[in-house]
Amino acid sequence: MHSISLAIPAFNEEASLERTVRMYIDALAATASDFEIVLLDDGSTDHTRLIIERLVAGHPGVIRSVRHERNQDIAEACEDVQRAAQKEFVLALGADGQYAPEIILACLAHAETCDVLLCKRKEKHYGFFRAVVSALYRLICRACFGFDLQDPGGAKMIRRTLFDVLPVRSKSVFREPERAIRAA
Repeated sequence: MHSISLAIPAFNEEASLERTVRMYIDALAATASDFEIVLLDDGSTDHTRLIIERLVAGHPGVIRSVRHERNQDIAEACEDVQRAAQKEFVLALGADGQYAPEIILACLAHAETCDVLLCKRKEKHYGFFRAVVSALYRLICRACFGFDLQDPGGAKMIRRTLFDVLPVRSKSVFREPERAIRAA
């Protein structure tokens, strides 16, 4: 069985974070023998930090936290929380619980055959602007690199060693597709 870290960045997620983490802990306990959850508070101004502290205290050795004193941005938050992960695979998920816990088992089922796994949501709850941005993002990746990112905001499972051996140049949200393109 492979070891897995869930990497979850959070910015002002007090409404959903605790429910999401508890849902994933139950799934991990049933699915993996070696796991951790790494939570990053990206300078939240609500009670997200207090919720993270409570979760860490309630699950020592299972949940760890990282903190940005001030909001960095989604690219920096995702990079930092994934780099803080220590297990063989890093599954990047949002704090809002958009993915059912079954995603963990589904991703681990592919661990033997891939270093990077990009997940695509069946339903996206995007407004018009976000849908246009997502479509353009995918189009640029296909046109420039011949690579379809599928779902730019989707979950990703990455073999932890790739963070050290695949340098990325981008400092923006393009970091994630750049890492996937280089891995491919």
